[in-house]
Amino acid sequence: MQQTKTLPFTTSSQSLIASVLLMMTPACTVENPQQGQASEELATPSTFRTTTTNYTSYQSGDVPILISVPHGGSDEPASLTERTTSYSGLVTNRELYLQDIAIGVADRLENTHGITPYLVLGDVHRKYIDYNRDETAAIGGSANEAYETSAANTYYDEYHSRLDSYISTIQSSYTNGLLIDMHGTGSVPNKIVRGTRNGDAIWDLLRGHNVTSITASEEKAGHTAAMAQDDDLGTYWSSAGDESIEFDLGSTKTIGSVELAMTNGSSRTYDFEIEVWTGSSWTVAFDGNNTGGTSDFEIYEFSTPISGSKVRISCHGSDYSSSNYIKEIRIQEHGWDPILGPNSIFDELDDAGYTLEPGNTEYGVGVETTFIGGFTVEHHGSENGGLDAVQIEIGSNYRDTQSERDQLIIDIADAIDSYYDNY
Repeated sequence: MQQTKTLPFTTSSQSLIASVLLMMTPACTVENPQQGQASEELATPSTFRTTTTNYTSYQSGDVPILISVPHGGSDEPASLTERTTSYSGLVTNRELYLQDIAIGVADRLENTHGITPYLVLGDVHRKYIDYNRDETAAIGGSANEAYETSAANTYYDEYHSRLDSYISTIQSSYTNGLLIDMHGTGSVPNKIVRGTRNGDAIWDLLRGHNVTSITASEEKAGHTAAMAQDDDLGTYWSSAGDESIEFDLGSTKTIGSVELAMTNGSSRTYDFEIEVWTGSSWTVAFDGNNTGGTSDFEIYEFSTPISGSKVRISCHGSDYSSSNYIKEIRIQEHGWDPILGPNSIFDELDDAGYTLEPGNTEYGVGVETTFIGGFTVEHHGSENGGLDAVQIEIGSNYRDTQSERDQLIIDIADAIDSYYDNY
């Protein structure tokens, strides 16, 4: 049965639907349903309106920001079967107040800041559908991680198709965008937890400037210069001795950081310089070594941004051999700043007094461990052709009381507006 209606969101309704893309990881947490006292009302009722189809509520926006909430729904369609087939990540409780918070954030952005985000909310209770799970992950019989029986497929697909549609609209209208997947957690009640899948979900942001051509002073057979930026960490450029590789950006760009992934970087220390061509000379922006702690990306931030049209990596082998290996490079203007830097969402939340995990000086591979980001930010994130995406887990102690929720709405909305104004 298809259900289509338009609702004014006066947050006194128990069926409010809220989905700000702050989603939970495979290790989801359980909250006590008794935490939700009498009702899920905001002190100031929202006027933000959505349309509902097949138990997904949604609203188009006018800025490249998409908010989703997968676990806040309370609807219980009679045609659905509860999720009871056991697997390691099975969680069936809904996350309290998330719908109200998401709608309140959208309402404040629209009425206070003059911008309207895209909004997608999953309305079916989590005990029937987990929108933040993969329906292709079978767990026995007709069940999968997202739902128990095929009757739920229509509602699950509606939610993700709506996300896909809004992502496509944003990509065709703007140069970049951000998906915020909103969740609640009881396991770390006094924190707001970040999840970008350790940078993978914000791949486009971190990839940075486009490179128009790549040349190298030497390259070994089968390991050409082009392999140093082909979006594949399984390939690499290789040379021996004091050699260099040069990346042409096509025009002058502002460069604030470079990320490099080195073959066997977790066990070898490479010696290299990062230089920027300023139009008349090469300026050394970094001279040193990798940490020897990871074979994934490491970021090298410049003391001040440099304007230039080319980046050159001059290599001098490693403590293992004279050979040089670069798996991938990212040449960035902002690096992680739109997520963690001045005027970013998490910087503003930090300034507002929230405890963050990881902290804003912690980023890169292996830093996000509690909730790295779930199916939504993985599937709809930029590594897989979607938007740059971040999951936000809100601790229960920040949303227990009415006054806490009202303040949280103000702080999140103002943080999103700061991000939009600056990035």
